Amino acid sequence: MFHGTITKELTCHEEWSHYNENIIEDQKDFVFVKYNGLHLKSMENLQSCISLRVCIFSNNFVTDIQPLQSCKKLIKLDLHGNQIKTLPDKKFWSGLKNLKLLYLHDNGFAKLKNICVLSGCVSLIGLTMFDCPVSLKKGYRHVLVNSIWPLKALDYHVISDEEIIQNWHLPERFKTFSQSLFFNLCPTLIKGTTYEDEIKNIKHIISRINEILAHNSPVLIIQRWIRGFIVRKHLRMRCRKEMKAESEDEEVDTKFRISAVKIPLYSSRSIKYGEMLKEMKWDYFPEYLQPFPATRQKPPVKRETHRQLRERREFLATQRAGMKLHMFDDIDTYYSEQKQQEEEARKFAAMVAAQVDQEKARLNIRENLRKKISMARKLMEKDNETIQKGLQKIWRERLAYLEKVRERKSMFLAEKKINAADQSLVLSLNNERSILLKGIVQVDKLKRNLSETKAKHLDVIEKWENQKYKQNLLMEMKKLREKWAEEIQKRHCEEKFVIDTLILRKTCERLEEAKAKVEFIKTYYTSKSHKKHNNEPMPDHI
Repeated sequence: MFHGTITKELTCHEEWSHYNENIIEDQKDFVFVKYNGLHLKSMENLQSCISLRVCIFSNNFVTDIQPLQSCKKLIKLDLHGNQIKTLPDKKFWSGLKNLKLLYLHDNGFAKLKNICVLSGCVSLIGLTMFDCPVSLKKGYRHVLVNSIWPLKALDYHVISDEEIIQNWHLPERFKTFSQSLFFNLCPTLIKGTTYEDEIKNIKHIISRINEILAHNSPVLIIQRWIRGFIVRKHLRMRCRKEMKAESEDEEVDTKFRISAVKIPLYSSRSIKYGEMLKEMKWDYFPEYLQPFPATRQKPPVKRETHRQLRERREFLATQRAGMKLHMFDDIDTYYSEQKQQEEEARKFAAMVAAQVDQEKARLNIRENLRKKISMARKLMEKDNETIQKGLQKIWRERLAYLEKVRERKSMFLAEKKINAADQSLVLSLNNERSILLKGIVQVDKLKRNLSETKAKHLDVIEKWENQKYKQNLLMEMKKLREKWAEEIQKRHCEEKFVIDTLILRKTCERLEEAKAKVEFIKTYYTSKSHKKHNNEPMPDHI
């Protein structure tokens, strides 16, 4: 496994040529490539990276991503900050079956129709398209969410159920763009990250998205409740069946079990079959005939099936003709009834003990409540005392503060009177100064107006003289133009007369030619037989 990291050698063509001929074979094993902020324009070097899983090609000048068609194992593709304006067709994206995270923000996409080809990504979970012209269009988020079905997060927010299910109004917590659905899908790139770090980051992002959806999607919450109810119901039914089967097995076992303690109760007729009984005892109860170990272990309970019990019962009925099994049945029923009575007595004792414990707990709770109430009353009394002392202290401090405030107020009023007298003096001086400045400004303004009026008078006189001179020039030009127009009209009439005569002559000639042509055609079609004998050629002018 190789990690393709950008170095200076990969950006310089001359130094790249120093690599051996097997570089393409090495690129086939690349699983991680990070070309970030290197001003690259092409992605042709990635055509042979067929094992590539994580590709970071951000902040470059890429316009075409078609070379990534052979990288079918991509999981994360970061192309933000480039100059991509169009995406490949749907066939390209359907080949990337493992792609889960796609970052396309800060590019030049402008058409929603071109973005909808991402619906071919069957595993795409996270997509970023903010800071693109297409993100400003109306219905941008609605179209993408309902076109890319596996998508769970778009830009800075996880997709809510309100965006998928039409006309479903949800509370504020589950609404679109709510604070609970906010998630930064594209964190800032960290320098020096490895392939393992990127895979961990991808897993963290996907798990975080699933966690947000699990807690903020009403559909998933309802489904989780229903699945839990069904599983609990299934397990409950299964446990009941197992308990019922266990109880049936226990009843069957106790009915046909032959204990070693029951052997001395046999009748005297069993002496005849002593040897056979010993063999039977050894076959059925070998652990009881062996000496007990120093530390006795609990023997494992081996339950027999109905078929084994039936076979053993038939064997005992056929091989022991003189043995009566009703004695075993009576002993088994006696022990089972005794065991049942002991179990009921134990349950009754446990119930009585539970009631006693419950009564004790109730008494303890009452005692604790009484103690807590008394402690609370004492604490309230102490708090009231401290509050009274604090209030008295606050009143004393407030009275002292009021006295100080009064003293400050009297000092402030005295200073205010002095400041008012000073301000009145300053105002009178300012008024006199402003009146003087106004008079000076008015005098300067009058002088300026006089000089401006003189300059304007001179400009008017100069403009009037120039206008008069221009009018004279225009009159002379008008006379000259009239003379030139008369001469041009005369020439035009002469030229028109000459042209008309030439046109008349040409029309007369054409008329004569047309008449001759008509006469020849008439004579040619009327005298066909004559024309066959005399194969005369047509005139050249026809």
